Amino acid sequence: MRAMRGDLKQSEAASAGNREADPAQHKFLRHHISLRLSLIVLVLVCVIPALTVCSYLVYANYQLEKQQVYANTELFSRQIVAELDRELAAIESGLRVLATAESLKNGDLRRFHQIARDALLRLSGLDPVPPRPLLTVESGNPIHKQPGRREYLRGQVVAVDGRWQVKTMGNQGSGVLRSMSEANCFVVLPEDCAGVQVGDNVQVQLFEGIF
Repeated sequence: MRAMRGDLKQSEAASAGNREADPAQHKFLRHHISLRLSLIVLVLVCVIPALTVCSYLVYANYQLEKQQVYANTELFSRQIVAELDRELAAIESGLRVLATAESLKNGDLRRFHQIARDALLRLSGLDPVPPRPLLTVESGNPIHKQPGRREYLRGQVVAVDGRWQVKTMGNQGSGVLRSMSEANCFVVLPEDCAGVQVGDNVQVQLFEGIF
């Protein structure tokens, strides 16, 4: 019994000691928690404004780049439309000029072909148009012509015995499709030419894409 009473007294003494130590421990814990919370709040106070400013700057930069891309696209589109308008106006003007050509009214499609090709070259930006190259070859058949007028006759350049020779197509009418499809050149006869014999040299203007 005495031993049990001694143990009870020791337990009561230990409990009393613990109750006396609890206020100091609780005070330390409250101080420790308060310091940690203060540090967290301080970090948040420093970081949140910086994050807010960075987010605003990123969004403002995005809006600025978006507006710049839109403005550049609109400007580029306007330039393309203006360039197309100029091209279409130039083409329309050229077609109006070609429609009133005397060679077209007179049915001289060979001469109209020359004028139209020069007009297309000018429309493509080649101005002045250089003189078309002429080649000198032998005539393979006689050609009848009256002086005073330059003529362009459809012909066909062929190789005969190792040399180039040209023969005019049979029918030179503007509505004859066969001679137009088989020809590969124009035989150019100047104003002072009074006819060509077999073996005489004549000048030819090759169509594009022959060789």
